[in-house]
Amino acid sequence: MITDQVGAADAGAVRRWVAQHPVAAFFTFAYIYSWVCWLPAAIGFDGAGAQVLIFVGVWGPAAAGFTVTRLLRRPVREWIGGMLRWRASWHWYASALLVPVALVGVVSVAFVGLGGDLDASLLGERLAVYLPMLIFLTLLGGGNEEWGWRGFALPELLQRHRPMAATDTLGVLWGIWHVNLVDTRPTGRSTRCATRES
Repeated sequence: MITDQVGAADAGAVRRWVAQHPVAAFFTFAYIYSWVCWLPAAIGFDGAGAQVLIFVGVWGPAAAGFTVTRLLRRPVREWIGGMLRWRASWHWYASALLVPVALVGVVSVAFVGLGGDLDASLLGERLAVYLPMLIFLTLLGGGNEEWGWRGFALPELLQRHRPMAATDTLGVLWGIWHVNLVDTRPTGRSTRCATRES
């Protein structure tokens, strides 16, 4: 009975803290969820389990958004719906799909114009994987973070700060969140979760 009362008191204290500091609570949960998952790789483990935990950890911001939304007793459906709502004209979405293709085309033409040798046989192959890869990256390769960053943190920050200050704050804290994913050693290897040499 006493244990239950202590647990209820602790839960109440957490809810009050989250209610008073929802942004700080979000970033605290996001860092804890992700960094705990990334810890094995960060201290040198490089097996399949560590790689799976890296993927799981990327969902930390989304899990934090869900957690804080629940602790604030807000409707989770409303939080999810905010991310699925189309806020702009279809022209902007078309631009998001087509501008990268156009940029690659312009750069390719400039490359050939400067004397470069372009393998045109790769064009069909690259175009064929563009949309599937975009969908994959949007859902699992980084876009899954946005449920937390843009779905929860940014709206909360915009209630407290001007758009530029809110965006800058989010950008800095987003960058800090990635620290454990960046391999800063000058070894020439691709960027991945920081692991020590065995």
